Amino acid sequence: MTKDLGLGLIALVFSAIYIVEASRIRTSALGDSVGAGGVPMILGWMMAGTAVVLILHQLWLRRTGKLVPAAVSEAFERPGRTFAIAAGVVAMAAVYIASLRWLGYIPATALLLAGMLLYQGVGLSRRLFVVPVAGSLVLWLLFDAVLGLNLPSGLLGAFF
Repeated sequence: MTKDLGLGLIALVFSAIYIVEASRIRTSALGDSVGAGGVPMILGWMMAGTAVVLILHQLWLRRTGKLVPAAVSEAFERPGRTFAIAAGVVAMAAVYIASLRWLGYIPATALLLAGMLLYQGVGLSRRLFVVPVAGSLVLWLLFDAVLGLNLPSGLLGAFF
């Protein structure tokens, strides 16, 4: 058994326990449409889904015989580089938070996702434009339309 397969199985067990415990959260008469247990249930199911994907990926790799050990990242060979990468992510998150109210949720999130892709080395391609736009719209639909959270509208307030 590989480490990733074991991790996937452990994560699946923990997510099942988490879902059971989240389902025991009582609903309040004063609660909103999501309820007190809504977000924990979503997180539990997302964790379970991620664990299943990890397990299936490892089983697929075992079946196809393409188990290749991952190379150690250059960032982990030099601790100073790891700190610099983390500092860059924190700086982008700070700019995102500062610009959220002014730009609005959709453009700020799209710019954050595009910046993160560039920071991770994704070159100029169709993916650099499609993923941030689609990702910010999907997240907006989830948080604003489905969960009913009031997200900053910013520049695009008239449209959303």
